[in-house]
Amino acid sequence: MGKLPQKLKRDAILEALLEIRFETKQVGELLVGRLASSFQLEGYEVSRLPIANFPAEVREADENLRFQPTLQLTSPAASELIKVGPHVVSLHVLAPYPGWERMSHRLQQVIQTLYEVVTDVSLSRLGLRYINAITADHDVARISDLQFSLELGGEQVNSEMVFSHRFKVDNEIHGTLSLATPSFVSGPSLPSECAAFVDIDVFTPRPLGRPDLEAVLQWVERAHMAEKEAFFSLFSETQIEKLRED
Repeated sequence: MGKLPQKLKRDAILEALLEIRFETKQVGELLVGRLASSFQLEGYEVSRLPIANFPAEVREADENLRFQPTLQLTSPAASELIKVGPHVVSLHVLAPYPGWERMSHRLQQVIQTLYEVVTDVSLSRLGLRYINAITADHDVARISDLQFSLELGGEQVNSEMVFSHRFKVDNEIHGTLSLATPSFVSGPSLPSECAAFVDIDVFTPRPLGRPDLEAVLQWVERAHMAEKEAFFSLFSETQIEKLRED
């Protein structure tokens, strides 16, 4: 694969997010309040999420609930969300995607704030995830136009599908690439004509312990490159050149 584009003529990104799961000895509900206050930006609306109605003891004891956020901060234009829980912080940037320079700057601010507030933080998982909607504007009319094929019993599978593939970049970066056709996806703000949805989650395969801030920021940069390489692996060189704006 040649040099990857810095920017596309039309972005495919519906949502980009970084989720940080962590352990701490600080009291959960007090910590959530401190983090929310530290993240509070002018005009952001704070709302309590439904999971907060579960007793703290129940959430702590259930692995499916433990890393769920209990508060959400929403920017005035609803283009950015910050979600906070006793063991999780995540930053969500919604379409239109502002570009990696702006995204990485916001990620740095969030990570730095977490390290300042949670002085005994121990990282359980980092996950950088991009959800993309591929349309005819990306030179893709159907999922078979991507660099992807799947056979079952020697025959091409039906064009309506959900597919997930686990990959490994190195010992600190693993990923899952998921493809789905529109009939398997629902949501309020999805493109009316879409050939496929591409969901790429790049994550740490094991707890990180207490890396310093710079090590986390370096991981994020490497994870972003892994995201790009996984995404563009679905396109031919000809398609990539048509999409390239830079």
